[in-house]
Amino acid sequence: MGITLEYSDTISPAKGMSSGGKITLLPNLDDAETFTVMVNEVAHELMHNMSMLDTSLKSKDGSSSARKPGSSNVPSFSNS
Repeated sequence: MGITLEYSDTISPAKGMSSGGKITLLPNLDDAETFTVMVNEVAHELMHNMSMLDTSLKSKDGSSSARKPGSSNVPSFSNS
């Protein structure tokens, strides 16, 4: 799962926003605030992706299939 990281003033008054594989942060936050807002937005992305994963793993009879051993849902980031 790739997540794009962007910075924009247009999200104000919000400090961060997450939408469909993209996290947007308010620029000029101090380091601690940037970290905490980013962690919050990554959590939103992970929860969204996990709910999509749960839905896609459901079989026709409603049971869930197991995840393949060694598979990972760790996000990767890219700046744009």
